[in-house]
Amino acid sequence: MKIAGVILAGGESSRMGMNKSQIVLRNGRTMLEQMIAQLQPIVDEIIVAGGTEINCSLGGVKSLSDLHPHCGPISGIETALTSNYTDAYLIVACDQPLLTTSLLAKLISEVKKTALVYFKDESGNCLDPFPGLYPSIFSINYSTAIADQNFSIRRIAASLPTEWIEISNEEAAQLKSFNTPQDLADYSDLFLINK
Repeated sequence: MKIAGVILAGGESSRMGMNKSQIVLRNGRTMLEQMIAQLQPIVDEIIVAGGTEINCSLGGVKSLSDLHPHCGPISGIETALTSNYTDAYLIVACDQPLLTTSLLAKLISEVKKTALVYFKDESGNCLDPFPGLYPSIFSINYSTAIADQNFSIRRIAASLPTEWIEISNEEAAQLKSFNTPQDLADYSDLFLINK
């Protein structure tokens, strides 16, 4: 089965005060470029959802504008799942630069056409919905939720068949999202700029 990697980059970054996808890491890549680099070895194509202008050195990346802007990450999920590129989408947020190809590959290994696939930690705690593997057959569920103004990704997932992959606490730490200037300051060794 072909899998598309999707990077959600449609947020307004209001808490960060700058476009998170363009924040630069010490390796010289932007956060967006870092996510592209981690996805490329394990997916068939890469899509940036959210209408963010693609400004990166890695080619072959498609861009999709959110079908319902200002509805949060659920709109990016719906946009990807209704795009008809493939049957399954490995979806990450652009602000998760700690994710690695090897960790993301664990989601690919459990690809299902009829279930969402997420991570849980060693204690059995369900982790954030990103990264996650999303089959396109659920596109109607996300479209209906948006029409009903139900923007809770967790609530939608609870109503759908879901598989959980257990990962170590060290791996779970890779799921961290960077949302505020304080987050950048706390990981100052990771970022080239710290505004």
